[in-house]
Amino acid sequence: MGSGATVEHALAHCAGWSDKSPLYRRHSDYRSLVAAIASQPLAYAPAMRSSYSDFGMILLGEGLARLGDRPFATLAWTRVFQPLGMRQTFFRPAETERHRIAPTEVDRHFRHRLIHGEVHDEHAFVMGGVAGHAGVFTTAADVARLAAEMLRARAGSSEFMSKAVADLFTTRRGIVAGSTRALGWDTPSEQGSSAGDLLSRRSFGHTGFTGTSVWCDPDRGSRASQRDREAVLYRCDELWVNLGRSP
Repeated sequence: MGSGATVEHALAHCAGWSDKSPLYRRHSDYRSLVAAIASQPLAYAPAMRSSYSDFGMILLGEGLARLGDRPFATLAWTRVFQPLGMRQTFFRPAETERHRIAPTEVDRHFRHRLIHGEVHDEHAFVMGGVAGHAGVFTTAADVARLAAEMLRARAGSSEFMSKAVADLFTTRRGIVAGSTRALGWDTPSEQGSSAGDLLSRRSFGHTGFTGTSVWCDPDRGSRASQRDREAVLYRCDELWVNLGRSP
């Protein structure tokens, strides 16, 4: 990946990329935006600190497409969604599906319209709605299928994924001191975690900018998913629901 950054670094969000630069304003298609990200100098040396970055995930998506010799959306469907029975999960939903999809924002700074039935993330939008970091539309039931399979894999009873692979990706890596990151997944922080205070330390999960969240607890064999935004919001107006105990 250049400058010493590895796939593991990218998955653990410590590769050195900063995604604060709004490249979507200067690039209008998939290829030029990916090239711009790949040519960006790192903001810090790999493994020196942990900072969430979409750019690493974008490059990983492109890398998978090249290795698999097919579009990333096709790989996601044939290797993950279809085998797990996630038939309501896809990129770029059809117009006929819009009534099932919640709006995410009144965009006042880029598209200048209500974002409804299209990818919310600006970089993924410029990339055509399919990217390694954003663009998937799904249902709570399909998220539950994925979560249940990950829990089966952690227990060693999955035909989809080995326990070794599941443990590798869902266990905190410790590359950067104090980081909660596993590979792709996150783990509960000591304070202020969206996992709340009811889940075990071995739990793993992830959140999304639009308010989505999923957490899995191998110790309890439980999973929880939610969509936190209850209305159309403007940027920075976020509503979070904690999974912890009620006061």
